[in-house]
Amino acid sequence: MNIDSQHRIDYSQIRANLIILFIVAVSVVIGVALFLNARLDRFIAMNADLGKVINVAGRQRMLSQNISKTGLLIYYSDSLSIDRKKTIDSLSLIFAEAHRSLKGDNFAFHENKEQRTRLDSLFDKLEISFQGLTSTAKSIAHSSPVSKQNAERLLAYESDFLPLMDEITNEYERLSSEVLDEIDSSTTLVNYSIAISVLLSAITVLLVTLNAIKHYSVRLEQTREDLEKSVSQEKLKADKLEFLTRSIKVGIWEKSVSDGAERWSEALYTLLGYKKDEIRPTSETFLSLVHPADVPILMDSTDSSIKTGLPSTIEVRVKMKSGDYKWVEATGNTQRSENGKISLLIAGIVDIHDRKVLEMQLKAFIERAPASIAMFNKELRYIAASQKWVEEYNIQDQVIIGKSHYDIFPEVSDSWKDIHRKCLNGAVEMRDEDPFERADGTIQWLKWEVRPWYIDQDTVGGILMFTEDVTNNRLKKEELQKAKEVAEEASKAKEQFLATMSHEIRTPLNAINGITQILLLENPRFDQKEHLNLLKFSGESLLSLINDILDISKIEAGKLVLDYAPFDFFYLVNAIKSSLVFRAKENLVTVEVDYDKNLPHAFIGDDTRVTQVLYNLAGNAIKFTENGNVTISAKSLSRRDNFCKMRVSITDTGIGMSEEQQKGIFEAFSQAEGGTTRKYGGTGLGLYITRKILEMMGSEIQLQSKPGEGSTFFFDIELEETTLEVELTRKSVQKSKDFNGKDIHLLVAEDNTANQIIMKKFLKYVDVTFDIAANGLEAFDALQKKTYDLVLMDLQMPVMDGFTATIKIRGSADEYFQNIPIVALTADAFSNIREKTFAVGMTDYLSKPFKPADLYAIIEKYAGRVKKEVTVADSSLKSKIYELGEGDKEFVMEFSNNSVQNYIEFVSDLKKSIKERDLDLLHTIAHKIKSLNMLFELETLESKIDELKSHKASFFSETSLVEVIQKEAGAVIEEIKNTILND
Repeated sequence: MNIDSQHRIDYSQIRANLIILFIVAVSVVIGVALFLNARLDRFIAMNADLGKVINVAGRQRMLSQNISKTGLLIYYSDSLSIDRKKTIDSLSLIFAEAHRSLKGDNFAFHENKEQRTRLDSLFDKLEISFQGLTSTAKSIAHSSPVSKQNAERLLAYESDFLPLMDEITNEYERLSSEVLDEIDSSTTLVNYSIAISVLLSAITVLLVTLNAIKHYSVRLEQTREDLEKSVSQEKLKADKLEFLTRSIKVGIWEKSVSDGAERWSEALYTLLGYKKDEIRPTSETFLSLVHPADVPILMDSTDSSIKTGLPSTIEVRVKMKSGDYKWVEATGNTQRSENGKISLLIAGIVDIHDRKVLEMQLKAFIERAPASIAMFNKELRYIAASQKWVEEYNIQDQVIIGKSHYDIFPEVSDSWKDIHRKCLNGAVEMRDEDPFERADGTIQWLKWEVRPWYIDQDTVGGILMFTEDVTNNRLKKEELQKAKEVAEEASKAKEQFLATMSHEIRTPLNAINGITQILLLENPRFDQKEHLNLLKFSGESLLSLINDILDISKIEAGKLVLDYAPFDFFYLVNAIKSSLVFRAKENLVTVEVDYDKNLPHAFIGDDTRVTQVLYNLAGNAIKFTENGNVTISAKSLSRRDNFCKMRVSITDTGIGMSEEQQKGIFEAFSQAEGGTTRKYGGTGLGLYITRKILEMMGSEIQLQSKPGEGSTFFFDIELEETTLEVELTRKSVQKSKDFNGKDIHLLVAEDNTANQIIMKKFLKYVDVTFDIAANGLEAFDALQKKTYDLVLMDLQMPVMDGFTATIKIRGSADEYFQNIPIVALTADAFSNIREKTFAVGMTDYLSKPFKPADLYAIIEKYAGRVKKEVTVADSSLKSKIYELGEGDKEFVMEFSNNSVQNYIEFVSDLKKSIKERDLDLLHTIAHKIKSLNMLFELETLESKIDELKSHKASFFSETSLVEVIQKEAGAVIEEIKNTILND
């Protein structure tokens, strides 16, 4: 709404308000005048009625006198010839009617209560005289002769009637005088009131008019300022619009209908390639530049905007000054005046040539593309579609360009419409596989993608849809999935079989190797030692074979995982050399280490797998070399940041291999030739495992060899350096390194008798005390009774396995059970045993068969970490009991026995209440034991019992809390027994 129209509305409102005020003022004056005139009319009418009443009263006096005279005439002239009866009756009737009229007017006129009361009293008296006068007159008229007594009575009544009638007449005359006074005062009041009302109304109208004039003057001034500001702003907008059209290169054409003036913006001249003086800025000029084929489109668009008043946008080609045609987008609209007539024609022209050419090229590309592609505008109308799209959706017989996708496919679901809306807002949606139900009910699997295409960087012009029939791929994938599931089931069966066989073989093998180790430590005879060494070699060979088979199974199942940690590579290489010395001596082989001085010692990697690789390669080199040399070499190649690339090689002077023999040397169960196995032994697994491990480390095993000249196996590997001081943990623990004096006590959970014997030997050898539990349940019960530094837990045991036992131990709320180290003893080297043991809360694991040094290293690592704290066995318990006994030892012993018995019964009844879920029994035993708890100041135990009771009906499910109460009550029992009853 503009300023003029706003102020026109304000003026109209003020004028309407003044008219309403004038009408109200005139209405008030007229109302006051009518009210006062009505009051005056009432008084005048009352005065007229009073005059009539006074006349009636005067006539009554005359009538009363006539009646008296007539009666006396009759009395004095009995022979009077007049009709006495008729005369008297006629006068009496007139007299009675006048009396009734006079009395009725009395009740009608008087509003003043006092006046009315006085008149009522006079009329009451008059009624007596009236009745006597009329009755006496009638008696005289009807009797003959007339008695003197009636004549005298008639005169008496008349003498009474006339004074009363005079008083009534006087009262009405006085009332008439008052009414006349009221008329005079009312007339004066009417005149004054009308004059004052007219004056007040005139003043009110004048004040309101002056205020409206003042307000309108202020508004006019504000209007002037607003108009000036608006003109300034409109000019600024016009300047900005001109600047904007120049900046964004939008050509503007406008034509005023009133004067026919036309104008082109500077940008329009530039867009067409002309200067201002080179072309006339008219619509006819522009129309002449439009491509002839596009002229009808432009005219139709113009007519549409003129008729509807809505803007219309079209794309047309216009001829440049150069003679070439350019694609432009023209948007036209009309501006109308208040009466609805067109006042201005305007159009904006934008250069879209590059985009249009690209769009046409894209359209041509889409139409000829060998894939199912369709291009749509923002209204989801087809711009282009490939031939394959048309064929695949069986719409060859339809003209789809320009038509809505939803008209072509009315069955399009709401979910697809949502996808289209998202993509028109800039999203990209795709599916690798999506089911699509065809009209015949068959399911077709489609791979599709919907993405927006852009007019410019930020403006979406529409969407592109790509589809591909992947039904066959889907069917193949389902077949592959089924095959995979079958393979996985077979792999799981294989894994389970290998895990079982691993446990079944490694458990007795642990006993064989362990007993061999023990016998070798007991100084056997020379011939026995030779046999034991053979037994040891056989056991280790069998273990190596099992480990190789399991490693291959892990690799094939993808379950071999590298464990990166800091390690000392220099020490590792030298340790391998030391471990192979005896085998090398057997073949008269010298083993040497060539470690580059520029190569750091400490790296981060999987030292176990690096050891396995080097041990395999060095062992093979020794095996195939007689009376020669084997060199383990590590040379630095390059360094970057904290990473060092090195070449590790194992060179021997052995039998060597031809190029033919080298083929397939790194495959499983493969050796150079058939006779190799018979002469040198082995399974041909080591090099295959080595290759696979190095591939996991990002390296590759390589070979250089010639028959009779030896072989060099080498690989390049990059490892991260570390400055961490790496402790050499691979030291053998000798008899001199025992644990005597450290007070270490172990719990060994092992069901295999042979392994129990081996464990006893190994532990006694280093003076470590221990207890044996045959299953997990026994181990759990043993932990309730004694304190241990470490638990060695076998995993597969009867009654309760090691996993379940560990979960049960860790489930206790006591800190001791949470922290005591539990090390798994396992013969299962195939499964992900490390993750499984750690998942249930175990601290570490030791794989069977193990060497004594491995066991001692575990003990040294974890012993002494925790000690069981007895929280309820108060050190002053003994003194409290002796204090009660006051030196009476017999009392002390009897009281202690009773106390022990009470706590034993408490524990027993507590178990019973839990088993039977008997809350009443719990309250009973809690009450019975409370006095002893208070006596011994066992606040912790008492608070735990109260806490258990607070759980009410669900107390039996608080297993951890119950275990704490039982432990603490048991500790009290042991304390009393140990400190008093055993004195």
